[in-house]
Amino acid sequence: MGKEKDQVKQPLPFKLAKCFADTLFCLLHFVLLLPLKQNLSTLKQRMDTAAWTVISEMNNFHKLRIADLKAILHEFVMDQINHHYRVAQNWENLLPSVEDMDQFPDM
Repeated sequence: MGKEKDQVKQPLPFKLAKCFADTLFCLLHFVLLLPLKQNLSTLKQRMDTAAWTVISEMNNFHKLRIADLKAILHEFVMDQINHHYRVAQNWENLLPSVEDMDQFPDM
């Protein structure tokens, strides 16, 4: 359970973001520095590979974002339930005092 809370506190882990940035940099560097003499089909194939890799990384980030948002929302809802339960208990504890009152106190 403690491990899940650590993940909630960091919706976008730095290590994963750095990996994505490094991957993107390497792919763009590789594609942009291709020698001009290479044929067009090889260039297109490499661009397709780079695009597929970037899209795959974006999908992975999207899945992580949804999982983190769900965990945060779940924690928030549970906190709200607990808070309102405590408020209801306080009101119930106050009820006998109100019922025992014969008159309003002088102000």
